[in-house]
Amino acid sequence: MKKAINFCLRNFCFISTLLLIIPIFGQPPDLKFEHFIDDKGLSQSSVMKVLQDREGYLWMATPNGLYKYDGKTFTIYRHEANNPNSLINNSVYELELDSSGNILIGTGSGLSKFNQITETFTTFPTVLRDKRISAIYPEEDGSLWVGTLHSGLYHFKGSDITGEKPERYLHQPNIASSINSNQIHSITKDGEGNLWVGTVNGVNKMKKDSENGFIQFDVLNESVKSLFLDRKSRLWIGLEGLLLFCIEHPENFDSPEQTNFKKFDFDLELTDKAEYGGLIAINQASGDNLWLGIHGVGLYWFNSQNGVYKLYAPDVLDTQSLSSTKVETVLVDRFNVLWVGTEEGGLNKCDLEKKDIAFLRKNVLSKNSLSNPSVNAIIQGGQNSIWVGSENGLNHIDFTSGNFEEPSFRHYYLNNEWARTEKAIQQPIWSILNDQDDDYWVSGADGITHMTVDPKTKKAVFHQNGFNEMIEVFSSLEDSEGNLWFGSFVEGLVKWKKRKLPNSKLFDFSEAEYYLANQDKEGSISGSEISCLYEDSKGNIWVGTLQGGLNLVVPGKNGQRDTFISYQHDPENSNSLSHNSVFSIHEDKNGNYWIGTFGGGLNKMQLSETADGQPKFKNYTEDDGLANDAIYGILEDEDGKLWISTDNGVSSFDPKTEVFKNINKEDGLQGNNFRKNAYFKNEDGYLFFGGFKGLNIFHPNNLKDNTIPAIPKITTFKIKNETVNVGQKINGRVLLNRSLSTLNGEEIVLYHDESALTFEFAALHFAAPEKNRFSYKLEGFDDDWHNSKETSFAHYTNLSPGEYAFKVKAANNDGIWNETPASLKFSISPPFWMTGWAFLLYALALTLIFLGIRSYFHLKAKERTAIKVQHEIEKANKLKLQFFTNISHDFKTPITLIMNPLEEILEELDISNSLRKKLGVMQRNADYLLRLVNQLMEFRKIEVGETKLVATKSNIVHFVREITFSFKALASKKNIDLVFESQLYAFDIWFDWDKLEKVLNNLISNAVKFTDEGGNIIVRLFSPKDNSTIYIKGGEIKSEYVCIEIEDNGPGIPHDQQPHIFERFYQVNKTAETASKSGSGIGLAITKDLMDLHYGSVEVDSKMGEGSRFILKLPTGREHLLPEEIAAFSEPEKQTVSLVSKVTLNESEKAKKKVHLKKKSVLVVDDNEDIRSLVKNGLHKKYHVLEADTGKIGLKIVLQELPDLIISDVLMPEMDGIEFCDRLKSNIRTKHIPIILLTALNSVEHRIEGIESGADAYIPKPFKMKLLSITVDKLIESWESIRLRFMTKEQLTPKEVVLDSEDKKFLDRIMELMEEQMSNENYQIEQLVDDMHTSRSTFFRRLKKLTGQPPNDFIRMIRLQRAAQLLEQGELSIAEVSYKVGFNDPNYFGKCFRKQFGEAPSRYLSKSEV
Repeated sequence: MKKAINFCLRNFCFISTLLLIIPIFGQPPDLKFEHFIDDKGLSQSSVMKVLQDREGYLWMATPNGLYKYDGKTFTIYRHEANNPNSLINNSVYELELDSSGNILIGTGSGLSKFNQITETFTTFPTVLRDKRISAIYPEEDGSLWVGTLHSGLYHFKGSDITGEKPERYLHQPNIASSINSNQIHSITKDGEGNLWVGTVNGVNKMKKDSENGFIQFDVLNESVKSLFLDRKSRLWIGLEGLLLFCIEHPENFDSPEQTNFKKFDFDLELTDKAEYGGLIAINQASGDNLWLGIHGVGLYWFNSQNGVYKLYAPDVLDTQSLSSTKVETVLVDRFNVLWVGTEEGGLNKCDLEKKDIAFLRKNVLSKNSLSNPSVNAIIQGGQNSIWVGSENGLNHIDFTSGNFEEPSFRHYYLNNEWARTEKAIQQPIWSILNDQDDDYWVSGADGITHMTVDPKTKKAVFHQNGFNEMIEVFSSLEDSEGNLWFGSFVEGLVKWKKRKLPNSKLFDFSEAEYYLANQDKEGSISGSEISCLYEDSKGNIWVGTLQGGLNLVVPGKNGQRDTFISYQHDPENSNSLSHNSVFSIHEDKNGNYWIGTFGGGLNKMQLSETADGQPKFKNYTEDDGLANDAIYGILEDEDGKLWISTDNGVSSFDPKTEVFKNINKEDGLQGNNFRKNAYFKNEDGYLFFGGFKGLNIFHPNNLKDNTIPAIPKITTFKIKNETVNVGQKINGRVLLNRSLSTLNGEEIVLYHDESALTFEFAALHFAAPEKNRFSYKLEGFDDDWHNSKETSFAHYTNLSPGEYAFKVKAANNDGIWNETPASLKFSISPPFWMTGWAFLLYALALTLIFLGIRSYFHLKAKERTAIKVQHEIEKANKLKLQFFTNISHDFKTPITLIMNPLEEILEELDISNSLRKKLGVMQRNADYLLRLVNQLMEFRKIEVGETKLVATKSNIVHFVREITFSFKALASKKNIDLVFESQLYAFDIWFDWDKLEKVLNNLISNAVKFTDEGGNIIVRLFSPKDNSTIYIKGGEIKSEYVCIEIEDNGPGIPHDQQPHIFERFYQVNKTAETASKSGSGIGLAITKDLMDLHYGSVEVDSKMGEGSRFILKLPTGREHLLPEEIAAFSEPEKQTVSLVSKVTLNESEKAKKKVHLKKKSVLVVDDNEDIRSLVKNGLHKKYHVLEADTGKIGLKIVLQELPDLIISDVLMPEMDGIEFCDRLKSNIRTKHIPIILLTALNSVEHRIEGIESGADAYIPKPFKMKLLSITVDKLIESWESIRLRFMTKEQLTPKEVVLDSEDKKFLDRIMELMEEQMSNENYQIEQLVDDMHTSRSTFFRRLKKLTGQPPNDFIRMIRLQRAAQLLEQGELSIAEVSYKVGFNDPNYFGKCFRKQFGEAPSRYLSKSEV
């Protein structure tokens, strides 16, 4: 107690003395330096001079260039050989600002001036080129004093713009008033304007406006390194001999013998002064204090009143000490940041406004530091001391020295042997508890250890106890009733009433109570991972858990165990706890509870007024300003503010205003990450927070905000991501004729396509640039200000024409905003099409358009009458066309019924000649009627665009000859001489057989029709001798051609009617001679359309009374044809009637020779009874014919009778032929039955539709009965051949059988199953039917239809054929083969084999061996 009183008295006296001294003399600050050594953009390790310009930027002179710093980026300026506006030399030694704010740069080869407006360098004056500049002193009137290292002193008057007439001062040994040396070190002027020059030989003074030269002083005759005039106009002189002189009134210091000055010595015991460069740098500090840089010693803080000083030098034990002793320059900028440039040590920065935060860490070179940097637990350790648990051992830290920065440390380890081993095994301490009996309970990796400490010797003794097996205890607490609580991350919660065994010093742990989570037990704790413990002012115990939420302990009554009330996060309730991981709990002075969670931020808990009511939680997160949502500790200061350690620094929270303020490692914290339970507040109000890198200590009252505002600057302006530099031409003009910061409201004018802009900005405040913040707004585009935390640029795209102003504000590291923004005005010009002239042109154009539209509608009104008449004509033509088209469909069925009986009658031999002639007339007229119907159908197809060219390469000579000779019989009846002439024997061209045949048939038949008896018709084919060409497709293609002429000596065509004969429905005026011969008027129209399809032409040359000549011209190549107009084959495609076989009429003779087949059944489905009778009469001799008049009735008959073939019409009521066919083919019972479709619809599309529905053949009406009969024979014969092939010994699998896809799949599946079960003797027909997923009857019927065999015989045949294959290989015995193919009795196998192949297996085997 006495010691404590003495300590307090000593502290009281010390503090009282400080309070008296500080106002008078000031106190040296504790400096912590940040280093810029080849890092952060500064690549030079030597900084010779640091300067701050008028705008606030920092400039650094280095031996290899000039650097500019904006707090974020270093910009480097160096000499460029081909650029006269660059720096004159890279070796920069001196920097000063002239009266205009330009930067004067002294180099090893002269003086450069950087113009802040144009951002260019000039060499000024040129007389100093190649001179080593050692000192610069600019004056307000524009004049300039420049000292050189070996060339004396120069004075340039402000009126000497070019600097060609300087006053030069050189040392002259014989003249006492001359300067005492040509080696100039420093220049300044005193308050009266007198000039002071320091040289290698001492101090020189030249009185203002004096012509008497310089005055030297006897006692100031050593080498002068620096001259400095402080704010009190005192002159400070730094000498090479490490001496400092102060002349209080330099204006009155005129006599060489004068000695009224102060002299200061720094008590440096230097063995060799030549190793030190002297007192090079002097600068003003706060108050009357100075900063002194002594090259080779370090940096001094110097009190100018009493001479007290403090040295700051490099310290290997302190990473935040000065980087080098070789100090070259010292500057305190306008933000109160100290900059120290050193030789070989780079640049040092110290924020003189930095927060007063002590930082204790692990120093590997000193035992007087933490045993490990990671701090886990902190508790009071006695008067002015604390206990700190780390990841390796326990630390006792004593602050009796009164300085938090330099305490004394003592380390304790639970196992000293481990600590002394070479590997130094880690011994983490996670929790420390000092109970009311002064016993310590330390938890580590091996459980909870009891520790006693001798208060005198501080020696600690560790004792084993009953809690040694309880691991990972991170929290401990002694409550107001003396109970000890321990929380484990693994083993839950323990409550122990401390007591000892009777008559023993050992503790009794038998009544310790353990609590683990049990979801099935009401009142159980909600989690077994205990993260924190807390006792509130009412004696309640609160328990925080990992993922289990918050628990309140309800004490048990009458000796019963305690129970728990848990509070957890409810996603459906915004007033619930924000997260279930609770790492800290605190009750403030007003009784409010604050819960810190790991991931859910801070919660304010308000307890319900009722006992059973739920508390309400109010949540605060990063969105509200909290540094991070992971909270580790909560402390309360004397003002009621909360201090919260997180994963991103420490937050200060004012519950009254609900405002957060954050500090981080930039403010002096050990790092941004802290540890749970590592927080503590001592009796004096100091807060302790531990993290991964050490321990921080601070008093909230000492943490003052930096009130110096940041200066916002727009540093870069980009268009389309390209930087716009001063003087640079963009799209033919200069946008910036001066720097951005000197525009002074001038507007930049941009083109309309320069609307993608980027603005980069900086906050000139160097205390902690990383914490500077920005807020920007583009006036004319943005409605509100945008806050930017991480980025320092803004990007805009597709800005509309108009006027804009980009503005940016900045805040310093403590969030103090400068409300005066930096601004950049610009405008975007509209494109020409959005200017006033353009809109005038638009108005004129709209007027003209309006007038044009009005005129257009006026003309349209006049044309409507003519168009209406034309429409009536077209309507009549369409009705006529529709009539002919519809009636042609109705004609085909009766034509079929007429032609087939006629053919049958004419084939009979026993009819009379007179009757045969009459029947012949009927047959010819029926053929003519069919041709007329076909013409109408062709005409309809051409009208609707259905006719497509299908060209093949064929002999045109042979083709035309055959067509011509087909009319011989008709011509001979009229005694007309029909002749074919050709210059060519054979000539191949590309044409459509069908369509060219129709053309020739039309023209030749017309010639025969209109030529009188005894007349002449010549069909002529030739190739033009002059290699004439025709132009195709609008002249794009030129091609040679062949000509076909049809010439007759008929009546001829009137000349005036010749242009119209190819028009639809046009007929030449009838005469008495031609009235009976006129046609429908569509034949020649079809002829012209078909020739147009061939890209050819048809012409007519006719004279009345002499005859007519029609000329056809056909291109010879294929270049004019489209790919889809070329057929894949070179022979004419006859009318396809079947997919199974191609049948022609001459095959009828072959059909008669086929073997007699068993009479098959054929179903005929047609709504026309006559057609059904026709087909039935034609087939009844060979087939059993069934009939149905609708598709529905036909479907029923098929399912009942399963006919061998079906013939169906397409156009039927209720169910048409396409649907009927599709229904049959989709039914597994009927899909194998061949189907023939009959229809009058003969287009390609209708044929495709019929085939896609599953039809096997498609025959258009009218049809020949012979063709239909042969088609039926061939289809049934094809299916019969399939069945027979399954009965031959060569057939094993159905892979070679031509079936439709469904039948093939059916047989393939049977063969696949037989292959899998070949050796399975028990695999019979029942299993096969099940595996095929069909009914037994359907399976039997379908397989019988396809193979002609019952299923059992088929299965036996497959097994025996496989046996024959195996015997042919000769590798197995007969018995082995029988087993392989599923026969369990070789004798039975032999009988079956002999029956199938006609010989025994042994004989078959011997034949294979031979």
